[in-house]
Amino acid sequence: MKIELDGLDIFGAIVPCQSGITWSNQCGGHACTHPEIEGIFVPLLLSWVPVYDPRENFWEPLPSWHIRQFIEKIPVFEELGVKPDEAFVGHCGEAWVPVVIPTDLPDDAWAYGYTLIALAGKRVILTYENSD
Repeated sequence: MKIELDGLDIFGAIVPCQSGITWSNQCGGHACTHPEIEGIFVPLLLSWVPVYDPRENFWEPLPSWHIRQFIEKIPVFEELGVKPDEAFVGHCGEAWVPVVIPTDLPDDAWAYGYTLIALAGKRVILTYENSD
C-alpha cells in the first residue's frame, strides 16, 4: 500500500522498516520529486516546522551542512542533539530530510513528548508540507 502525503499539512518522521506501507511526499521545492520509503509514519508537532526558506528548494545527494542548518531551525531537535544521517543513500531536500535521533537523549526529553523518546536511536526521514 502506498500513501501520498502530498498536500497534507503535516510534520512527521518516517521510520524505515518493513511495514507493507510505502510513504511518499512531493519534495525538493520546484524539483517536484516524489521519493518513496517503506516504513511507519510518526506524526510530530506541526508547530516545530521552521518557517519556509526558499534556499531549501534543493534536491541532491546528502548535503550534511544544509541538513544541519535545517536542524538548527528546530530548537527541540538542536537541543536533543539530532544529527544528519550521514549513512543515508540517496537524495534529500526540502520536505525529505534524513536524520538520526540520538540514543542518549537528555533526562528532560520527555518534556517534548514521549514520541521522541520512542524514536531514540532511530534513523528517520523528516517530512512536511512542501513549499510548492
